[in-house]
Amino acid sequence: MNKWLLIGLGLIAAALGAAIYYKNVLKDIIAKFEGLSLVPYQDAAGYWTIGYGHKIVAGDPYYPVGNVTKITQEEADRLLDEDTANAKAAVEHFVTVTLSTPQLQALTSFVFNVGESAFQHSTLLAKLNAGDYAGAASEFDKWTHAGGQVLTALVSRRADEKQLFLS
Repeated sequence: MNKWLLIGLGLIAAALGAAIYYKNVLKDIIAKFEGLSLVPYQDAAGYWTIGYGHKIVAGDPYYPVGNVTKITQEEADRLLDEDTANAKAAVEHFVTVTLSTPQLQALTSFVFNVGESAFQHSTLLAKLNAGDYAGAASEFDKWTHAGGQVLTALVSRRADEKQLFLS
């Protein structure tokens, strides 16, 4: 086999490995805090949710709640892939500065949890786009409320996201 073909195949394998690693780190952090429920439930903010924190909205096959009483692991994984892809796309759309892979992962997890609109209008994003990475990192600590209360799980999640962002 030709040397350049081997080098090309090696680069493709490395890129695929990096993509799988990116996806696994992101899935791990989200799964750690969202948990998995194959049946609909109300989250801490009162939203109907299924799978790994997939918010049930009009247009979903799970809407209105009760249409589907249970999903499979494969459906939960598919929803997680779709939701993280959407969150990542939002980060890439709104962030105007260069991000490292860990910063992109942390922000994708953050947007997955708080939503695109909240991120778009956040001080975290404003500081980040101004090039104030440290200031943006400090903003994670402010996003610990749901239903008007500080939640221990959100304090832990933001600490993990902040640590990943700063790594």
